[in-house]
Amino acid sequence: MANGDAGSSPAQAPISGSENRVAAVRNAAYVVLAMVALVAPLLLSNIYQLNVLVFAAINATMATGLAIVVRTGRLSLAQATFGGVGGYLTGILVLQYGWYYWLALPFAAICAASFGVVLGVASLRLRGFYFAIATLTFGQLTYVVLGAWSSVTGGFSGMFGLPHPPSLGFVSFDSPTGYYYAMLALLALALVVRWACTSWSRFGRALSLLGEDEILAQAIGIPSTPYRLSAFAISSAIGGIGGSFNAHFIQGISPPDIAPTASVVTVVMVMAGGVRSMIGPVLGAVILTVIPEFLRASAEWSMVVYGAFLIGYVFLFQDGLVSLVARAARRVLAARGSQGEATVIKAGQLCQAGPAPSRKTEEADGVALECANVACAFGDNLVLKSVSLKVQNGVIHGLIGPNGAGKTTLFNVITGNAPLTSGEIKVQGARVTPRPSAMSRLGMSRTFQHPRVFLDRSVKDNISLAAEMSGQAVDPVYLKWVMSTCGLKPVETSTLARLSHFERRLVTLAMAVAPRPSLVMLDEPLAGLDDTETHAVQELIHFLHAQLGCAILLIEHKLSVVMKTCQKLSVLDDGEIIAEGEPAEVAKNPTVIEAYLGA
Repeated sequence: MANGDAGSSPAQAPISGSENRVAAVRNAAYVVLAMVALVAPLLLSNIYQLNVLVFAAINATMATGLAIVVRTGRLSLAQATFGGVGGYLTGILVLQYGWYYWLALPFAAICAASFGVVLGVASLRLRGFYFAIATLTFGQLTYVVLGAWSSVTGGFSGMFGLPHPPSLGFVSFDSPTGYYYAMLALLALALVVRWACTSWSRFGRALSLLGEDEILAQAIGIPSTPYRLSAFAISSAIGGIGGSFNAHFIQGISPPDIAPTASVVTVVMVMAGGVRSMIGPVLGAVILTVIPEFLRASAEWSMVVYGAFLIGYVFLFQDGLVSLVARAARRVLAARGSQGEATVIKAGQLCQAGPAPSRKTEEADGVALECANVACAFGDNLVLKSVSLKVQNGVIHGLIGPNGAGKTTLFNVITGNAPLTSGEIKVQGARVTPRPSAMSRLGMSRTFQHPRVFLDRSVKDNISLAAEMSGQAVDPVYLKWVMSTCGLKPVETSTLARLSHFERRLVTLAMAVAPRPSLVMLDEPLAGLDDTETHAVQELIHFLHAQLGCAILLIEHKLSVVMKTCQKLSVLDDGEIIAEGEPAEVAKNPTVIEAYLGA
């Protein structure tokens, strides 16, 4: 089913009993791990082993903070640098200015967060490898500056003699045990913050969606830059606090402690455990802190274990150890339960939900979307030359043309995914500057040539998130109607990765109308469908249009459908509109026949 071809095998309905057993085992494992963490110091009498526990807790906190940024789709190689900012700042404030440590610590966290925001502003427009290199460069520059600023930081020799933090209530920092429990509390707080930045809040859900599919996330209304800057600030603050505790625990800090290689180690911890799991970065940090210590006596065996681990990571658990264990547990527990029967959406199940609740009144006569002399160029390549187009409220307006004419590029310009070189765009009569997330909030939604969905989320979640992130009030009754109308009720709890191409197409249509937009832009919604599925989706588009009263701008290559569906047509060829009018009139136009339909 992952191949996305039409006519692929149907999705399997989720096995509720198996999922419940997996959840029960997972929760039990969390409880066991928490109990082990709490009693671990009581089982150890060796100071060295207690120190390792403290380092494991510090690294787990740093990794948990970094996971907040990594989960948004950006790989930062500067987490140890932010830890250095926190460690150096509290050391300077306490040693040189006599600050009380517990006042210096929040100040250090704020400064680390500020550095994170500055780095984010400078580099968040970069993606993938280039973003990672930018953060690595920042870490290297910080390393050089701290090493050169010897009058304040002690230079490359470092700053030593840092005092332990004063006792906090009954917690004393004169022993590793006190440090460990303080770090355990900080780790718990970091996990709560990460949970809030993942699924607990709208902000957290938006961050996660950016990491899953940035283009789709922006299309449904999530502004990537401010959200990622916020994530960077939170992650950097956690790193600053962890770095401060580390510096005062070992009573010293030097540039090599925060070298870029240290940040790379933190990244490996996050990826080894699994960034998609709350507990993954913690387990990765513990494993990669404890095992090297056990193997410290034999450097050769240490390298062998690291090599075996990296090979296993590449071939067996690229999603992390936690994901690997979870999949194995799910297979075992599912094998013990009864398998559900295959569920498939049939074309005849669409449009069976009746009238829409609180039916929207059609807009008065007016223009939903206007493009005036729109041009788009990528370097010297002029894709759109001078496109003028008006889409009336409540009308299904078709946009056709040969391959390469610029139809999808026009969609991308309107929604801010491609540059508007010249011209202007108006929505409901008001001129706008196209930005992907802003267009959704103006009452516009769109689909893509290939069905873009959040593959690891359920059908219901995809549709609900599309409504929530648009900024509109979420109406559960209306969303239930949308799912029923699109025939998605039988698979509402199935993940999109398990659905067929036809079913994913239906989900994209449901997501497009979930926020009740005034204009829906459909980019080849019938591509890859057979005749029966094509007819069903055609009828669905008609039904949704009739019920919701929205304008629809439709790109489609199946001309027989376009002629029956659209009330008005525009023909685009070589970046210019060459004909416009009613379908029957356009079909007789000699220019259109020559350029598109064929003589």
